[in-house]
Amino acid sequence: MEKENRLLEALDRYITKNLVPDLSESASFAGSLSSAISVGVIHHSLPSDYLADKAPTYEKQKTSLLHRKKSVKHFQAEKSESDISFYIESQKNRETFSVMLNRLREERGLEPPELYKAADIDRKLYSRIMGERDYRPSKATVISFGLALKLSDSEMDALLESAGYALSRSVIFDLVISFCVENMIYSIPDVNALLLARNEPLLR
Repeated sequence: MEKENRLLEALDRYITKNLVPDLSESASFAGSLSSAISVGVIHHSLPSDYLADKAPTYEKQKTSLLHRKKSVKHFQAEKSESDISFYIESQKNRETFSVMLNRLREERGLEPPELYKAADIDRKLYSRIMGERDYRPSKATVISFGLALKLSDSEMDALLESAGYALSRSVIFDLVISFCVENMIYSIPDVNALLLARNEPLLR
């Protein structure tokens, strides 16, 4: 009992230290403020003669500004095409989730039944994951495989990325998983116990 309490205290300290507030609300407020300025809602805060003084300057610079905008759009279009081409080429050589999972299993000398049983995954689901190249398992399933393989934090990140996921510093569930991986707590019942203590959904 004392050991469990110390572990929970360590988890609480870890979350307190690493939790990053969700800034989406702040970003939304900033966007609203920018829109308000652009439509003149905050226009009254400017001196009454400000716009009159600046109007001639605006007219003189209008042609130059339009030219610069066209140049920027042209550059952005070229850059976008280059980025898309690079992304497509990089994806061709990227390991799919099933390929990476199979490689990690073989590196650790595990047979398929040893892996999916340790991850508490159904055999039919495992067969589907390995048989369908583009099948995307749930985030909890990917994490369960990572725990069964006893991955390091960087390996867990790579496995999650291969399935299109990531661990967020703004989500308590993800922080609990990060804490477990960093402290080599790989038993799914133990991980579930810590998730339950934080009122988070269980893995299985």
